[in-house]
Amino acid sequence: MKVLRLIVTPLNHFKNHTLDIDFTASQPFDPNFPEERLTRINHYIYALNTVAFIGINASGKTTTLNIIKCCFDLFLNHESLNASSQFLTHFDDNVTCTIYIAHENAIFRAQVRINKTDKDCYITEEHISKRRLNAKVKRRNVFQPELYDCIHEIKYEDCAHHYSVLPELMNIHSLQRVFEYHHSVSNKELITFLSETSNQSFLECLDNSVEYYRVSFNKKPELIIKFNNREKALHLTEETLHLYISSGTRKILTLLYGIIKTLKSRGYLFVDALEISLDRRYILDLLNFFLTTSNKYGATLIFSTHYIEVLDLINRQDSIYVARNHSGIDIQRYTSLLSDEELATMELSDVFISGYIDTSPRYVDHLAIRKNVEKLVKEK
Repeated sequence: MKVLRLIVTPLNHFKNHTLDIDFTASQPFDPNFPEERLTRINHYIYALNTVAFIGINASGKTTTLNIIKCCFDLFLNHESLNASSQFLTHFDDNVTCTIYIAHENAIFRAQVRINKTDKDCYITEEHISKRRLNAKVKRRNVFQPELYDCIHEIKYEDCAHHYSVLPELMNIHSLQRVFEYHHSVSNKELITFLSETSNQSFLECLDNSVEYYRVSFNKKPELIIKFNNREKALHLTEETLHLYISSGTRKILTLLYGIIKTLKSRGYLFVDALEISLDRRYILDLLNFFLTTSNKYGATLIFSTHYIEVLDLINRQDSIYVARNHSGIDIQRYTSLLSDEELATMELSDVFISGYIDTSPRYVDHLAIRKNVEKLVKEK
């Protein structure tokens, strides 16, 4: 199961009031290169296993990820529209979400119309159609609605419908497939993860001062840990774990937990601001989990970053979306912003750092901030 495209309109704060993301590869694919690992839909269509949103501060990256995740939760996780209050803030009276999903031997097209009140939102219409996934499905026609046959169509008269029927029609409603990495760490989940992976020695690899550990579930979850420089083992609970396990280690363990769940479920992992608390080595490892044979089932990493160096770790230019925000949030594929010659000759990081496609902070803004800071420092 792979999402091929998502269209959401009308949206506040977006250019043309629309978010339109294509999750399929637009550039040629050579299956002999494992670092370009994609998920095959058919002979003509391949789905991306990583999608990056990059832009400067306040360019709309986090907003974009929030909207995509809310839609994925609705269509893939069988969650309520009101599971996230953030979705309400992105439109006025109503919004239409259209998604294309390849599943087994078919492609599903679902379109829902959503209205909102002051407190929640609800589905007023739902149209679901389907087409066979065969050799007739090509990039030029995969998103043509007239080629799909309607299998479900309904208009609701009341305001009580908060779930899409698509997961049930696709028979995917029993398994969570959408995950999100949070920088705030749940120690309870972390202890559970360490218990489930005690044979893998993740903690010892991240913290060389750890001699051994084990997890106890007597009255409450407890991490019993022995450090090299201590005579006795410590008994750490959810309340005291943060005193001895560093913030960086806990965040990496939490991220590994999300990666494992995502890879096993063929799902989607959302990571906002990828570079926070992760150095280059761990970022490369994270990307490789999804871009190499470690990704056996076709899971997908969707992330945002303003850390330009991350781009040099990404081989496929068509997996990068550029976020800009002038007269509205504008999300465009990197490959649509440059000519074929420029794509072939210009380094990704050079393009972004130079501001060639308006992706670096303006010097006048940088200078104004510096002058204002100096002014405030001088004030008595």
